[in-house]
Amino acid sequence: MGFTWHEAHRLLPHFVAFLERQGAVFITTDWAVRWATQPPHVQPAEWARGLRLVRGFAQYHSAVDPRTEIPPPEVLPYRHPRRSPYLYSEAEIARLLAAARHLPSATGLRAHTHATALGLLAVTGMRISARVALERDDVDLGDGLLTLRHTKCGKSRCLPLHPTTRQALCGSGHLRDRVYPIPNSPSFFVSEQGTRVTHWTVRATFVHLSRQLGLRGPTASHGPRVQDLRHRFAVQTLVRWYQEGVDVDRHLPELSTVPRACQDARHLLVSECDARVAALGHTSPGAGAQEAIVMTTTIALPILLETCFPERLLRQDALLARRAWQREQQRRPEAPLFPNARGGPLSRDGVAYLLATHVATAQPRCASLQGTRVAPHVLRHSTAMELLHSGVDGAVIALWLGHESMDTTQTSRHASLELKQQALAKTTPVNGRPGRYRPEDELLAFLKSL
Repeated sequence: MGFTWHEAHRLLPHFVAFLERQGAVFITTDWAVRWATQPPHVQPAEWARGLRLVRGFAQYHSAVDPRTEIPPPEVLPYRHPRRSPYLYSEAEIARLLAAARHLPSATGLRAHTHATALGLLAVTGMRISARVALERDDVDLGDGLLTLRHTKCGKSRCLPLHPTTRQALCGSGHLRDRVYPIPNSPSFFVSEQGTRVTHWTVRATFVHLSRQLGLRGPTASHGPRVQDLRHRFAVQTLVRWYQEGVDVDRHLPELSTVPRACQDARHLLVSECDARVAALGHTSPGAGAQEAIVMTTTIALPILLETCFPERLLRQDALLARRAWQREQQRRPEAPLFPNARGGPLSRDGVAYLLATHVATAQPRCASLQGTRVAPHVLRHSTAMELLHSGVDGAVIALWLGHESMDTTQTSRHASLELKQQALAKTTPVNGRPGRYRPEDELLAFLKSL
């Protein structure tokens, strides 16, 4: 199925007990919504998650009891907003590993296990669940391979190990075997009691270490997470590829066997963009030092491209025009970048009106615009086509335009006849004379004998 039933196993019995207390004999949308919204103090996303589980259960149960009502998807559609990942610096990771090595431990196994495991997450981008499920037979230190079995969507894959990573895993394995010569668990990483280190133990230990180092407040329940090590691995890989001029379109699927990872990688690089802009501390030219520009991702992305890989920066004149516009406006930091006549933000209809006015002015001098309807969204397609024809890879275009999926960017490739002609020009013509194929007598005789 591609997922496990931990939440369903925990929550669905509560739903069934709720129906029994209410005297309900079959599932209805009303009872499902009442149960899902029972805890009034939780976030709406928790309500939506509970109802989502009931919806799946109701779909299954409707085959047994036709009276079952399946809650529509538009009821409690809220989802958790995607959190921006925390991108650890090299110094922060070194401090985390050093703090893990000093965890209190009677045998030294706890400290060594968590330090090695955190380092493994940082250099491989593994999920916490894959690290917890890692068996001794999955670690081939001779060939330097990790086998990750039954990961997301039920897939398995192998990860190559750097020699230094192999050395660290070898040391952790020797200590484990010395403390527990007769293993109590097939897990590669074990606790002080010789049992498998659970998912919750990993998270609790990381929260303790992050509070100790000041990455979180002394009692903060939110802050940098252990899965952000995975995000950092993806972002570092992407930035390195761009700096080295690698064909990112071709190599992006290597980050994961799950198609969704290509979209996640785009989101992570945009988050890195926001972090770099904050670090750069750009302010509006001509404005006071206290008046920082309120930058959106669309504005910040060219700055990331400029700082990470300047050879791929496009249309720097657009940045200069924006800064000149800000100087002319002498606007407040909270004011919209493009105001309307009343000083409020320019609406979609306002943009369409301005574009239609300028198109009408240009039509007498531009024959291709005559009889053509030019909507604001057409400008996005034009930008995508211009970037494609300039040789920019699809990953950068998806970042630039904020596409949710790389499939959206592929639409521009299909629409470009010029790109198709370039592809045909690279093919080798077939050397042969046109005409109908006539088999030899021996071939005909062989076919007749079959």
